[in-house]
Amino acid sequence: MVSDLIRVVTDLPRVKLSNIDPTPVPGCYLQFMASRELGPPMGPFDEVVATGRYPAYAGLASKSLRERIGRYRQTIRGLETVTASTIFLAVLPCSSAASARFCEEVLIRRFGPVLNGLGWGSKVPGSRRSAQACSPVDALLPGRRWAQPASPVEVACAHLQVLANVAVRDPGGHRWDPLV
Repeated sequence: MVSDLIRVVTDLPRVKLSNIDPTPVPGCYLQFMASRELGPPMGPFDEVVATGRYPAYAGLASKSLRERIGRYRQTIRGLETVTASTIFLAVLPCSSAASARFCEEVLIRRFGPVLNGLGWGSKVPGSRRSAQACSPVDALLPGRRWAQPASPVEVACAHLQVLANVAVRDPGGHRWDPLV
């Protein structure tokens, strides 16, 4: 079952966030970033994420893919280098929330997306969290309106987290065609 799921997901088209309107059903998705404009050279982050050859994030929508993916349009407002034209999605609608959770878990284990666990998939905070600390994603991709500016130490730590992720990446694993 897992190998069938991987085969299906790797064959899904990657569609720009600006052009996608998924159905309001549960599902999972892989998110890719592709831009030569992601900011100053960031070494492994550029090689692993900015070319679109590797998924940057795996996520799920337990209720509505349309709603969940639509929140990324809010999340990226204010980012200096990421736009709806630089994010691509491979979306797999599922029959239930449980199926979507299973799919997300398989995708995270198989592909090890760099931004999972670094704060990219977090929802736009409410008013009580407007001054929350800087996440590793905010250190790598500054500009989200609710995040504090990153200190040099936070930026260095975020880069180290990306390096650690790259170090354990399967060297013979699946690669998608570059998007840029």
